[in-house]
Amino acid sequence: TPLIDLIFPIIFSLKSKGVFVPTTVTYKIKGRLKETYVLRDYETLASTSENESVIVNKGEDETELLRRLFGYCDLCEIISPKSYKEKMIEELDCMLKNYA
Repeated sequence: TPLIDLIFPIIFSLKSKGVFVPTTVTYKIKGRLKETYVLRDYETLASTSENESVIVNKGEDETELLRRLFGYCDLCEIISPKSYKEKMIEELDCMLKNYA
């Protein structure tokens, strides 16, 4: 869409200059993490079931969020945006190369 074509270069430019650009990230947690998880101020609970909860995070620094979610291991899965899922996969691939 034309609006996205206008906004994307601006956001990319800001990120490349080290300016924090908030992003909404949705992820699900399960198992013991679901039972003990405490929402941060910038998070909301989108849905919950017996097995998992879906959390929406609005505004946490990308590096900090990915580091935190990575620490949850297999009890957490990023749903969106796709770019965050891809970054998590890249990190996992780098780790696997160290042990291959």
